[in-house]
Amino acid sequence: MNYDYIIVGAGSAGCILANRLSASGQYSVLLLEAGGKDSSFWFRIPVGFTKTYYNETYNWMYYSEPEKALDNRPIYCPRGKVQGGSGSINAMIYVRGQASDFDDWAAAGNSGWAFRDVLPYFRKLESHPLGNTKYHGADGPIRISPMKDAVHPICHVFLKGCDQAGYQRSD
Repeated sequence: MNYDYIIVGAGSAGCILANRLSASGQYSVLLLEAGGKDSSFWFRIPVGFTKTYYNETYNWMYYSEPEKALDNRPIYCPRGKVQGGSGSINAMIYVRGQASDFDDWAAAGNSGWAFRDVLPYFRKLESHPLGNTKYHGADGPIRISPMKDAVHPICHVFLKGCDQAGYQRSD
């Protein structure tokens, strides 16, 4: 069989890309994943990462090379080996990278990777409770749930200290 696109990895990005490419019916897409289905109960609750995070059935169990700045210790780098990829083993946490990280990539010669360039794609990705705003989208395939009121009390103490130090808060 012939395909217009072959995507390797059915993680968050691969699944969304496959969906976008095939949604119109114009393209045929083959989505390949080395792992199995993410149908286990443990993928559906945040505490489930305790069953998947160190389980080689669902996780490639990668480690970095020894890091000189860490007394030559390697760093554990979990990567999902399951439909849903690393997004299935990360305790249901969604964190977007800092704008300055993307801008640094662009400044290093990677055109198209500045924050202003990638922001529209983040917005298309999200279904955020704030709705369509400058930084968030409301109609994307990934539903975002704010956790501000459910965090450990020490987080509020930390943020109060940031306020006192003059740092501006952002939603």
